Amino acid sequence: MYSLHVMANKPKRKFLDDVEKLIIHNFKRLRKEKGWTQQQLADKAGVDKGYIGGIENMSNPFATESQINYAQIFGVNRLEFYRGMPDITKDEFECLILYRRLRDLGHLDE
Repeated sequence: MYSLHVMANKPKRKFLDDVEKLIIHNFKRLRKEKGWTQQQLADKAGVDKGYIGGIENMSNPFATESQINYAQIFGVNRLEFYRGMPDITKDEFECLILYRRLRDLGHLDE
């Protein structure tokens, strides 16, 4: 397991948690803008309605790779999930994406 120094810093951990909430907020916003119910989105994605509900209440992970699939379903760029994020540099954003990928793969000690 990798241990990232960034995880030891509580303000950065809060930032990462806030980013996760923002991603989920935008996921819900995109679904609602399309006028889709959770069931309709689940049907389009080929998953159970409970899985969509789990993403929206943050009990199911919304992995980086899943963002690509759902962005295609919504007809938007994957970066739309990050709309409203505070200004950060390109390098900080790339570190955030790398962190999420390592987390999704189970390579982080949290």
